[in-house]
Amino acid sequence: MKVNDRNFTFKIPVSLNNINDKNILQEDYELLSDQSKDGLVIKYNSLYNSDSYIFRIGKNKNNIAITKTSKISSSVNHHKIAKDDYVDYPATSICEKEGSHILYDDREISLNKYFINSDKNCFLCPSKYSVKECLEKKKINAKFKWQ
Repeated sequence: MKVNDRNFTFKIPVSLNNINDKNILQEDYELLSDQSKDGLVIKYNSLYNSDSYIFRIGKNKNNIAITKTSKISSSVNHHKIAKDDYVDYPATSICEKEGSHILYDDREISLNKYFINSDKNCFLCPSKYSVKECLEKKKINAKFKWQ
């Protein structure tokens, strides 16, 4: 992919599967890109579960860098309603990590390298809200209504 006239290679994880007695490498993620006024967004969307990993790429001083990583996935909120009494609600797990990982020319960018220990700075949001609504509510520290 070209970013500001520089070439970058984004590696897509694959799995070795046996189909009709033949070993076949199959991609585990769909790679999508979106260029906006805020910079480039690279999304790795899992083809097997609800996981989505997002790289935000922008300028950091004179370098091109991954400025933010996010992971979005389906989850369950094990919500306490009384002593020893819980109820499970469908939820979206959203993890975000600010960063400044400088990208060098002609380097391969691996999904796993940037998402190690990414479960920090995570929160659960009721599934009835969109990811955008969840992020807006988190910014203002709004309480989620679990029901």
